[in-house]
Amino acid sequence: MACLLQSCEKNEKNEAPAKVVISGFVQKGPFLNGTTVIVAELNDDLSQTGKTFSAEILDNRGTFNLSGIELKTRFVELRANGYYFNEVSGQNSNAQITLGALAEITDTNSLNVNVLTHLEKGRIQFLVAAGLSFPDAKAQAQQEVLDIFEIVKPDMKASELLDVSKDGEDNAILLAISALLQGTRTEATLSELLANISTDIGPDGQLNNPSVGTDLINSAMFLDPETVRENLKEKYTSLGEDAGVPAIAGSIQQFIQNTDFEFTNFITYPDTGYTGPNLLAPGRTEYVPYPENSGNKYFNSITAITPGLSDISVKIAFTDTCDQAPPPCDSCISECLPCGQGGNCGWGIDAINSGWAVDLVAHDPMTFLIYKDFSREKLDLKINLTGHGKAYLEIFENKSTVPTHTKTITR
Repeated sequence: MACLLQSCEKNEKNEAPAKVVISGFVQKGPFLNGTTVIVAELNDDLSQTGKTFSAEILDNRGTFNLSGIELKTRFVELRANGYYFNEVSGQNSNAQITLGALAEITDTNSLNVNVLTHLEKGRIQFLVAAGLSFPDAKAQAQQEVLDIFEIVKPDMKASELLDVSKDGEDNAILLAISALLQGTRTEATLSELLANISTDIGPDGQLNNPSVGTDLINSAMFLDPETVRENLKEKYTSLGEDAGVPAIAGSIQQFIQNTDFEFTNFITYPDTGYTGPNLLAPGRTEYVPYPENSGNKYFNSITAITPGLSDISVKIAFTDTCDQAPPPCDSCISECLPCGQGGNCGWGIDAINSGWAVDLVAHDPMTFLIYKDFSREKLDLKINLTGHGKAYLEIFENKSTVPTHTKTITR
């Protein structure tokens, strides 16, 4: 009788309510209307019982709902395959991806599916098979995923309760990781990255593949957190919702500053360019003036090699007396006389097919912003500073708001 009572208590404890409601959101950015969501009933060892239910996402916010489904266990696996709003590009995806989640159910359940629930899924299965309870396995797997991104937060809400459309630190962490994983990847390369991370962390909870880690830090360095946030806010506004999209810059910077993964997409500065010495080269402090009898007006270059998505801009200010507004210049080769001192006091910039774009941003002192337009991997601009005493250069790498290098160039 004791054994019988124990068996009954165990069944009563392990069995789920006969009918439950499962609803929530599928988010990368939000999945789009029409996406199929599959819910599979699981045994205590997280193997499938064979019973499944399906629903379609009801709107472009990623909303799904399954009401009154009959389950005999406490555990379910959710799986969604569909198109989604890309929060980095601000556009809908060109192809479908699959995201999943494991969860323990009660009478009514709000269960969201996102990149965190997807990445922790395989690790949870491994830990449960090793003897851990589901709650302990869930908590451990979540923190191990967060560790990859240098996030330690013991009071973090369960991944399936997070929502990128709501404010709050936990939701910001989800959005930051989601955007970092997306980067500029296609749907195929994103799916491959998710699979590689899931497979790698399954046995020991650690990301051991250095190339995957490098892929992550290279992506993080070129991510614009505010653009991600604005893209998502605009998306929800277009859906008639005033969403409290969280700020993610802090989480991204925490990963960049603390990770041991190797960043490889460094910007380099050759010693010379197409028309002469590179003003950006390390140690370069002088420019070459052109002689009056020369047919070549450009004896200096502004040159950089920017692999992948490396970004750069250069602000150059003429810090001598030439601070008057220049007259209108030819749109192709700008050669103006800003101080009215004759032909020997001028500047010249030829940005055609250089990979650089040029804006005049100030007149006192005369200042130009030269920035990468991503048309070429090697940027090489022709420049002439003849007649000027010196110029001050500020170099901004990878969207930095403060100069990563500064220098003064003289004759």
